[in-house]
Amino acid sequence: MCETLTRLVGYVPSLCVVDGATLREKRGRYVDPELFDEVLECSNPRSCISLECIQALRRALSSGVRTLVAVHGEEDLLALPLIAMALEGLVLFGMPGRGVGAIDVVENRVLSINALSMFEGYPEVAAALYTK
Repeated sequence: MCETLTRLVGYVPSLCVVDGATLREKRGRYVDPELFDEVLECSNPRSCISLECIQALRRALSSGVRTLVAVHGEEDLLALPLIAMALEGLVLFGMPGRGVGAIDVVENRVLSINALSMFEGYPEVAAALYTK
């Protein structure tokens, strides 16, 4: 999604979270980090939400500058903590072969937190979401 916005549309969002893969296959193209003021990296295993990536997302949200979060591993589930932590805005995500999904963070915060509460290790995730 970030690649489409930056390369094809010419719009650089305030925050992009990328793993460089589509349907778990690495792609040759990638988002240009030079378009962003800050680049953060974190590791996130498949089907997980790592505390390291939650901390990177929190830092990106509070930085006030355009930030690229490059995820080593898989970024798919990181939309959940992003929705839970962002004060306002939309979370856009690509749906390969279908288009683009858009989630309003204010309208979906409770749903996101409820979904997060079902994850193993939720107490640690919740603490990471709301502490600096």
